[in-house]
Amino acid sequence: NILLIYTAANNALFRDPFSFFFLLLIKTCSFVSADSSCPPESNPLTLDPPVVVGELGETVGVNCSSVNDNHYGMYWRTRNTDSELEEENSFIAESLQLSDWNTAAECKIKLNETYECSKELEIIMYKNPDVSLYPTKYLIDLVEGTPFELQCDIIEVAPVQKLTVRWYKGKQIIKTNTFSNTTKRPVEESSILMVNISRGDHGAQFRCEAQLDFGPHGVQTPVISKTHQVSATTPTPTYPEVSTSAAPDTSTPTISESPTPATEASTPAYTEASTARGEHLCYYGKGLIVYNKRKL
Repeated sequence: NILLIYTAANNALFRDPFSFFFLLLIKTCSFVSADSSCPPESNPLTLDPPVVVGELGETVGVNCSSVNDNHYGMYWRTRNTDSELEEENSFIAESLQLSDWNTAAECKIKLNETYECSKELEIIMYKNPDVSLYPTKYLIDLVEGTPFELQCDIIEVAPVQKLTVRWYKGKQIIKTNTFSNTTKRPVEESSILMVNISRGDHGAQFRCEAQLDFGPHGVQTPVISKTHQVSATTPTPTYPEVSTSAAPDTSTPTISESPTPATEASTPAYTEASTARGEHLCYYGKGLIVYNKRKL
């Protein structure tokens, strides 16, 4: 049939240019993918499961079946490579390796020599993240009333639109983040938590949890978390500054009763003492006078 159309088109080229282009259009349409004329309601193919979820590097299995037993063959197309044609059965299985982020697969069925239908498999590949938690400013001690900021980095996660980040203070959830980025490849995201530290926060634990959530019927992925413990102190009270310089003394001076050391111009000091033998010693200035037991 194609050969006849091609020959007729060549002959028409010399007779009528318009006839040539009309026949060429018919020839081109004969190679159009059947999907353009295979509406969903008449597509005989069913995938089980219709969506596969797997971690990068895993191998997943999927089945393709047809309600139409009268066909010219079924096959899988994966990474632009076609599997062996299955002509006897209306069922074909595929073991698909999730080797890269561009992995794609579709099941095809030939209903006749020129008419095909296909159904594309939805593939969700994921990568569990790494988590890093740290304060944006390093403080040895947090003083009560000080604003405090924690940053949680979620590193190399995919798909990020399935990511949920939860902040905990102790066992209580205090903040939740989700993301709308539709990229399939791993990305990095961050979440910030602002806290005003109070006296009761001393020793409190703040935890950042990251988890890929595929719903109640999807893959259950692990929770990745990091914890930061806060050490809070009470602010030290401040007082008005007191001057340490001595104020001038305006009181009336008092005369000390302590004896003033003698000078050369002063009156010589007079001192008495006794020896073990009962002698009396008298010091008068620099002189020494010795008395016996009987005083003079």
